[in-house]
Amino acid sequence: MKKTEKNKKPKMTLEIRQELIMSSEAYRRLDQRLEAVIKVIKEKLGVEIK
Repeated sequence: MKKTEKNKKPKMTLEIRQELIMSSEAYRRLDQRLEAVIKVIKEKLGVEIK
């Protein structure tokens, strides 16, 4: 395999990269909120959710 064939992936534009970073941050915050909600539900019900 030639070296030129290996690097054929198009470069990501800055806008797409920033959008991906923002969406991953949003998912991380959502995940933290969900964990907090699940923790409260566990405490209120006294149930273990796996």
